[in-house]
Amino acid sequence: MKSKHGRGRGNLSAMKRETLKGDACNEDRLSKLPNDLLLNILEMLDTLDAIRTCILSKQMLKLPTMLSHLLLSAHSIQCRHDKARVFSRSDVLRTNTTVAYVTDKILSSRTPEIAISKLTVRFVLMQDDSLNIGKSVARAMAT
Repeated sequence: MKSKHGRGRGNLSAMKRETLKGDACNEDRLSKLPNDLLLNILEMLDTLDAIRTCILSKQMLKLPTMLSHLLLSAHSIQCRHDKARVFSRSDVLRTNTTVAYVTDKILSSRTPEIAISKLTVRFVLMQDDSLNIGKSVARAMAT
């Protein structure tokens, strides 16, 4: 029996076989790497980018808690696409609050057995934000 496009049903099963072959080529090879190698790769990224990357597979979900190099930056949170945009005071405040919140969450959920060997936190410094920044730094020093 032919479809309205003139193709027979035999082509449908051939298309399914071709799709299955294609899926084998697109398998998740990243998750099959050893955790040590994945951690080395992730530590070269901004921490938020590393976390976003780890969402790709179940095996990688636990890796952000094992990072020893942390780089959290206001630049990672702000919109990267519009470089000409001038940020208002409320934009800066919202960004700094988000950096402090994310820093707090990452540090409080870390695996305590793994020491932080490098911590970089970049805020847009404003006088009103010193309390939030101070709390984030205190949390970092406690871990």
